[in-house]
Amino acid sequence: MDLLIGVAIVVAVAAVRFGALAIEKRITIAWMKAGEELGIPFSPAADGRRFLIGELDGYPLRVSEFSKVSLAGEGEDPGAGGYSPATTRFEVGPLPWLPRSAHIARNTRFGRLAASGWGERILTGDAAFDEEVLVHGPPRMLLPLLDHDARLALREGAVHGVLVEGGVIKRRSKGLETSQKKLADVARAMTAIAAGLDPGEKDLVGQLLWMAQRDPSPEVRTRAARSLAEWYPDDERTGALATELSASRHPQRRLLALEVLGDGGIPLARELAIGADVPDEVRRQARAFLDARGASLPAQPGGRLSVVEDGSGEAEGRLSRAREGGELQFSDD
Repeated sequence: MDLLIGVAIVVAVAAVRFGALAIEKRITIAWMKAGEELGIPFSPAADGRRFLIGELDGYPLRVSEFSKVSLAGEGEDPGAGGYSPATTRFEVGPLPWLPRSAHIARNTRFGRLAASGWGERILTGDAAFDEEVLVHGPPRMLLPLLDHDARLALREGAVHGVLVEGGVIKRRSKGLETSQKKLADVARAMTAIAAGLDPGEKDLVGQLLWMAQRDPSPEVRTRAARSLAEWYPDDERTGALATELSASRHPQRRLLALEVLGDGGIPLARELAIGADVPDEVRRQARAFLDARGASLPAQPGGRLSVVEDGSGEAEGRLSRAREGGELQFSDD
């Protein structure tokens, strides 16, 4: 009887080991096929860990397995017995245009608590993006990278645990990736984020200029134009943008010119504040621009009332009153 029990135990152990080896082989084959699909060499380590290391779409990619060796010496918090749970890491980079001090991650409670050590938070003006993603680092270097495509890619990536730190785009899976499709899909998604952040041949001013002119979000266009005026007031492209926007037939674009012109935009703001063909919201913002600078609205010819739409769309009369010295001043009722 004891002999039979012993044989049964040996058979059971052998079956478990055989099954484990079969699973390991399937996982290895999945990694190899993913590498073939992506055009990246499969590079197993001597201890059996799996790696895919190469370039994908022109960006350095490293996919690493961490599960078979102690990670205590690699800055990790090892699991029971000195071993980390099985994980897969995807890394794209380092990318030369990403500042090493930049930190981009999903806006979570933990992220907000840790944000104190990440430097200045950057807001793009895109309400949905700013709500979902935390961006910290040098504004002059980071804001120009956050155009529409980059924000879409980062929002999607952040939901799936992607973060940016040390000039590298990173994602750590909760477990070991065993699917060829998942490995390839995540790798492509990571390089898509890199492509979204890549300024290409544009310099920082060129990126901000593109955002100020073409970003689909009016708030982002305003933020970009304001940043151009603040950071690069003497760049000829900033001046060219102000000229272009001022001459536009669209009141919204002329309003954006005020962000670039600053105090020099007071004459244009006065035009927008009383223009008959100007939308109500543009008039209100032009008036706010003038109020912030202590500038008054112009009197219309003949001392006539200047009519400005209020928040409800109803006309608000501004009575022109004579003051001492014959000057005219407009005041709210």
